[in-house]
Amino acid sequence: MRLWSIARVDLGLGSDEFWSLAPCQFVELLRRRQLQIIRDEWGSGLVASALYNIFTRKKKSDRIVKPQDLMPSFVNKEKESSGKSMEQMMAIAKAITKDLGGRVGTDSS
Repeated sequence: MRLWSIARVDLGLGSDEFWSLAPCQFVELLRRRQLQIIRDEWGSGLVASALYNIFTRKKKSDRIVKPQDLMPSFVNKEKESSGKSMEQMMAIAKAITKDLGGRVGTDSS
């Protein structure tokens, strides 16, 4: 049932479509969906990292934020090897928002 629910919710397939697929076809559709998610995250990560690097880096020695640093799919996969966490990604996003004059959550500053 788990594969069926993935097909219905994540891939938008009908029950008949799902049951008519060969396993290799399902795997390929799932792989394409994962690539689509990465492509969508890349666009957001690129814009956010560019803004962060332009407006928050004061010295050349300050850390450069890469688009994948702000992409949940990369953060989750590389968490063990890179030490990145969702909390670190949120801290970067909050810093960008504050540096551009925005407010974060209930922050009144």
